[in-house]
Formats: sequence, C-alpha cells, structure tokens
Amino acid sequence: MYSTAALGKGLDILPIDKFYEKVKGKKPSGKLWNVFREVNRAGSMAQRSIILPPGSPKAARDALRAAVHKLNKDAGFSADAMKTVSFVPVFEVGPAAEKILAASTNLSAGTLKFLKGYIAKVDAKKTN
Repeated sequence: MYSTAALGKGLDILPIDKFYEKVKGKKPSGKLWNVFREVNRAGSMAQRSIILPPGSPKAARDALRAAVHKLNKDAGFSADAMKTVSFVPVFEVGPAAEKILAASTNLSAGTLKFLKGYIAKVDAKKTN
C-alpha cells in the first residue's frame, strides 16, 4: 500500500469532486456519491496492495515486508518513479498497511444494499 496524498500532485487535472463541482455548480453529494467514494476507495486499495494468502509462512511475509520497506528508501526506484509517473509512491508496510486496508475495504451496510439492488436490476435487464 502507498500513500495517495501525492498521487495527483503536479498533474494538470482536477480531483473528481472538484471537477464535478465545476461542471454541475455544486458539490457532489447523496447516495450515489457515497457509494462511488466507498467503492472507489476499496478498489484503489485493492489494486495497490500486496497481499499474501492466509497461512503464508511468517518468513515469506517478513521477507516481503523487508523488501517493500527497502524499496521506500531506494534512490534508483525513486528516480525511475519520478521519470515514469512523476511522483514517488511511499508504501505502507505491516500493521499500518493492514489498518489502511481494513478501513478501505469495509463497505457500509447502505452501500452493500445499494450494490446488491443495482446488480439485481442489471441482472433482470439482461434476462429480459
């Protein structure tokens, strides 16, 4: 996992909430906005995580954590990241990463209910 604070830094684009406000003239809000934020957060974290399966050997977990921690301090990685994506990701490791992942992937009951209803509606349209 990495910190997303610097993700858009230096890019000539607006964050989605600012873009929405510019186009619509008001801040995004409501059920759909909340669902979007939760699903986007969970998807973003899932895409940017290195996760071992339950029961993986402790030695493998520790080696992977050490390698990622070392990557955070690697000058070559930093230079390459700046050259290719214009920022240097800082990866969280261990308990800090686990806490971020848990908070990011817990969808609220309201969001889960909305998604189940939406999927059922789309599925019903497919069968008709």
